[in-house]
Amino acid sequence: MLAVLLLAAAEACVRWFERSAWIPPPSSFDGLVNSRLAEMEGRDFADAFWLLGNSTLAEGLDAGEVARELGAPAWPLPHGSASLAGSMSLLRMYLDRLDSPLRVVIFVTVDDLNLHGLRAERSQKYLNYQPSRVPWVRENVRLVGNGPRVRQFLSGFAKSMLRGRFSLDFVVRKGTGTYDGRPIRDNDGNHDRLFRDFEPDLDSISALRRLSADAGLPPPVLVLMPVTDEHIRFRERFRPGWSYDAFRADLRRACVASGVVFVDVGEPLDRHAWFRDTYHLNDEGKARMSPEIGRRIAEALRLERHSGRTQAQADPNPGSRRQSS
Repeated sequence: MLAVLLLAAAEACVRWFERSAWIPPPSSFDGLVNSRLAEMEGRDFADAFWLLGNSTLAEGLDAGEVARELGAPAWPLPHGSASLAGSMSLLRMYLDRLDSPLRVVIFVTVDDLNLHGLRAERSQKYLNYQPSRVPWVRENVRLVGNGPRVRQFLSGFAKSMLRGRFSLDFVVRKGTGTYDGRPIRDNDGNHDRLFRDFEPDLDSISALRRLSADAGLPPPVLVLMPVTDEHIRFRERFRPGWSYDAFRADLRRACVASGVVFVDVGEPLDRHAWFRDTYHLNDEGKARMSPEIGRRIAEALRLERHSGRTQAQADPNPGSRRQSS
């Protein structure tokens, strides 16, 4: 009986810490996708944009501001650590199960286009993904469903106590915190894994265009998100001869060749107060950048429509011309 009471008390504590945002809520991927599908099924998305990406989208973009600039609803569909290929696989799953949107926008950083790094490794679970039912215990018992984050919280709390003071300063809530501009260490394991054996996945650009065309959608939009100057300095230092500017130019050429609308807001920024680390915008950065990103997407789509009209005026019947040549 005592054991049951202790477990109930622990469960209540975990739920309280989740409500207080000291511990993030459970992150069951199947649960996330199932809840999204339940919310979205039966809705008409004919006038809506779908926004896909990973945590740089989830933490760094205010979908409401983007929708305001686009003049249309915008549905954010972030998936943690998704590479471009991972986001495309999940997009295929959503298209199979839901009414199609007006257009798809995918948000990436340089690391999301690495064929070999951490994003590619973690996106393996997204390839050919189909949602499955989450076990009841995992979905409803926080000690089980949120176990890893509970253990991480307890570990941080224990370390703070060993330093001789009761503190929750080790908790960094999403959207808070400010990057202090400190250079990334040469032996930083996370950045090393993100950029390891960098090879740009430019083939996924044309595959993204084909996926949209097969679904009867207009050309997709690919947005290169902002990062800090130090994020790029580390990568250029880590791999001598590699150039971020050259990468951006190659990405733009691949998009133009494939018919994907490219929006480049990936200029390295020295405004460290807008970031919580070297590549995640914090709340201030989100507030500053979201309207600008929305405006840049809207402007790119206006240019696309104008160029389409210009081409149609110059060649009013391109199909017959191809047949006669």
